[in-house]
Amino acid sequence: MIGSSGRQDLDRDGGILLASKLNGREMDKLTHLADRHASGPGGRIFDPPAHLKTLLSTGFLGRIGSEILGETARPVRILLFDKTPTANWAVPWHQDRTIAVQERSPRPGFETWTTKSGVPHVEPPFDYIESMISLRLHLDDCGGDNGPLKIIPGSHRLGKLTDSDIRELSARQQSRTFRAARGDVLVLHTSIIHASDRAANPARRRVLHVDFSARDLPEGLEWAIGQF
Repeated sequence: MIGSSGRQDLDRDGGILLASKLNGREMDKLTHLADRHASGPGGRIFDPPAHLKTLLSTGFLGRIGSEILGETARPVRILLFDKTPTANWAVPWHQDRTIAVQERSPRPGFETWTTKSGVPHVEPPFDYIESMISLRLHLDDCGGDNGPLKIIPGSHRLGKLTDSDIRELSARQQSRTFRAARGDVLVLHTSIIHASDRAANPARRRVLHVDFSARDLPEGLEWAIGQF
């Protein structure tokens, strides 16, 4: 599905774009789901419908996760984005550092507890983030003027960076922008430094974003999305 050359590119750069493998009916179901749940910078789904469970387990996205992380790979966070003419935002350069869990249960190394959409979130030891991948399925075309995602290639190998480190890195290192067609999947190491600009010519830019992990959390903590 990805192949050895794709894996090499992903390991080197931290992100690759895969061509669409979903049919029109599957895409339409996801588009309708996005229209119900997407909320600007991110609507969260913790109990996915049956067709999304299939996509994330035995379907196209689940197979990508298993190919990269192994048979124990599972979705641990699901977001839906929708950048529109009336909800048009920029995201500065940053690393994703938090995970969603079922209950707040303090553990060594798990810090900065917050609550989002009524669900506890926490910053785990960074090796959890470094062992994860993120898949972004584009439900609309996303050209250069519609706020596509940008990464700093290779930054997933630099560990946890401070905000000042990220600003310095983004100022001196060339970024890569991923333009995508409807149905394309952007595969990322979750620890990659990334950003997106406000759309210069805003149109619908719906994206299904799914984080995958192959690791269990310490005893007393469970991923917010249960096994399915």
